[in-house]
Amino acid sequence: MKTQDPLKQHLLSRRLGSMEIMMLLLSFPIFHMTTASIFLVTTLPDERSAQVKPTWILMNDDGDGDAEEDPFFKDAIEHYLTRPHTAEFEDLTYFTYYMKYKLQRSQANGLHTLTDGFGYYVLRRRKVSQASLLTL
Repeated sequence: MKTQDPLKQHLLSRRLGSMEIMMLLLSFPIFHMTTASIFLVTTLPDERSAQVKPTWILMNDDGDGDAEEDPFFKDAIEHYLTRPHTAEFEDLTYFTYYMKYKLQRSQANGLHTLTDGFGYYVLRRRKVSQASLLTL
């Protein structure tokens, strides 16, 4: 079937696979995405993109003459490498660490929490997230 519009041509001549037909007939979703998914970067350090900190953070000087030296935010791999070194965290893989725990800059509700090497609070997630690979 030939038409001038390529999109219309695709839609008119499209064939459905048996699995897709069954999913549609049974009213099951074909694609489902949840907000509980997290993406973890796995590229090498030289190839990773980095987010630059705002100027006010870089220029912040609290009187000790020690302004921020690193102009980039730490990424997930760097936080994983500086995770708390307790028995609970020693055997966790990179993916399991982020599936079970989240990092926060401020402490939540006065709970006793551990911190990573950069001063972020490591909190156990109430619901385990699904980690997804993101390779660029």
